[in-house]
Amino acid sequence: MAKLKTQPDRSLRDSPIGLDVEFPLKVACIDMGSNAIRFLAVEFSSEHEHQVLAGERAPVRLGHGAYLSGRLEKSAMDRAVAALSDFRRQMDALGIEHYRAVATSAVRESSNKDAFIARVLDETGLRLETISGSEEARLVHLAVARRVPLGNRMWLLADLGGGSVEVSLVDQNGTYWSESHTMGSVRLLEELTEAGADPGRFRRLLGEYISVLKVPDLAEGSPLAGFVATGGNIETLAKLGGFSDELSVSHLPVDTLRAIIEQLA
Repeated sequence: MAKLKTQPDRSLRDSPIGLDVEFPLKVACIDMGSNAIRFLAVEFSSEHEHQVLAGERAPVRLGHGAYLSGRLEKSAMDRAVAALSDFRRQMDALGIEHYRAVATSAVRESSNKDAFIARVLDETGLRLETISGSEEARLVHLAVARRVPLGNRMWLLADLGGGSVEVSLVDQNGTYWSESHTMGSVRLLEELTEAGADPGRFRRLLGEYISVLKVPDLAEGSPLAGFVATGGNIETLAKLGGFSDELSVSHLPVDTLRAIIEQLA
């Protein structure tokens, strides 16, 4: 059995508990992905109760061209800054001072990320934080554990983004193993576009990606409790399959998922 990689419980970092704050508390978060930027503003009346004040998804396609060139394109950065400026105006109108703005693989891997982050601060006043794949996985687990009763059995959690996928073995208490891989829908689309219209290219690329995934056996012979996938890509696939969204959680049978992927391929 592979050695456990236990990550410490850092939940206080994501909770008002332990901070010198008073309720009600207004906060906001910005998630800058390769395909879209998501913005959410809420007001907490207590640690566990909140009301959504504003929410928006801006499809800026920041990662477009970045995975082939290694640089963020000027037009993509312009769109991102325009969206962030609008989010900042909404935060100011709502009186929000506390926020966290994070960027993932498209910014993380670009050679001009420092100039882009400096421009964001200069033009919007927002401090943009580039986070690692492991931090992405940690935040995803926190979100999933609040929506899905994971219990004490092991689950396989996959967060598929535009430029990377984070795969983790988790239960309700924490993450025991996690890896980040440079594969994603935007990256895959760019590679397919570069390669032309070869119909077999998609399957070969997917096979190459999957071959590097080495999930350890941490369940000591017990089967996984289930699979949880997050991100805009799997949400779209669930909608294509006609499955309802209950509390932002859709139940998609694996056979149905395979059939949808087969049809799209």
